[in-house]
Amino acid sequence: MPSLSDMNNALIAGRNAKNSAYFGLEQTKKNSFADQLAKLTRDQYLKNKPASDARLNDLINSATSGTDIIDEARESSVVNNKLSEDVQKRNSERYGVKLNPAIMNQRITNQTNSNTLNSINSANNAELTQVEVNADRLKRAASAVDSSYSQGISALQNASNMEEARRSAYKSAKASRKQSYLSAGISALGFMAGL
Repeated sequence: MPSLSDMNNALIAGRNAKNSAYFGLEQTKKNSFADQLAKLTRDQYLKNKPASDARLNDLINSATSGTDIIDEARESSVVNNKLSEDVQKRNSERYGVKLNPAIMNQRITNQTNSNTLNSINSANNAELTQVEVNADRLKRAASAVDSSYSQGISALQNASNMEEARRSAYKSAKASRKQSYLSAGISALGFMAGL
């Protein structure tokens, strides 16, 4: 007849055979579910790290050397200058204003000076705006890094707490099992003594 310990081990082996494949993980004495999940998380991190680093570097580069607003201002100032010249030319043609060559040259000079000043003003405003936008981008990049760091630390703390709880539960279950074996042994001895 099998002993109580052998029956208990067979029962546990049957349960472990049913429950050992949890998300493709198998719990062994050397590798707990927590250890394997931590390894999976680490592998996922290593797999996704290059793409994450590339996105972060792009964000930092655009924050430190971005000139998209300045470039757009330069392009739009050229278009605005051309439109202004076309409007002036069309108005003079439409309303038939005849100007002597000296006044016409002075108007062209004034228009050129006005266009140049508008272009410079537009570029200066764009540079100020670009500095603000770049500072905001850098702040968002720093915020993303801080957020990732704090989430990582929080996850590590949770994993550590869960590991400690698991070990404590294991020790408690082991002590409880030992106590139940002692109780069963004492009962069996009492039963046998009564025979």
